[in-house]
Amino acid sequence: MQKLIKFEWNGRRYWPQEKSHPEMDLIGILFSTDIGCRTDRFFTEWLDDPDAWGAGSNATTVDGMKDGTVEIRDVLDKEQGPVFVMPKEEYRKMVLEWQELCKHRPREIIITWDGKEVTVEGRN
Repeated sequence: MQKLIKFEWNGRRYWPQEKSHPEMDLIGILFSTDIGCRTDRFFTEWLDDPDAWGAGSNATTVDGMKDGTVEIRDVLDKEQGPVFVMPKEEYRKMVLEWQELCKHRPREIIITWDGKEVTVEGRN
């Protein structure tokens, strides 16, 4: 089943407006709260360091797992709720494509996940 989350530019940042699955909330928090439209590589540079375990910020943490996946978690969730799991390379692709789209400020950014591959697209 394909899952999606749609963000809209509100004049200051991209904010989640619609999602097809509760698990996509983690992607919404990651991009709207922690990454935003940053241009640095903080959220991806650790992927190439074999000693690094992940990246985190105010609302989410991204942990690298030994099986080649990453786990995205809400650090504020005391119940250890849902975890979004995806391959490291799909995570890298998602973040880098998001950052590239941010440079052009499309009205919407839509992220879809089919369980194997992520797609990030901008729409005006």
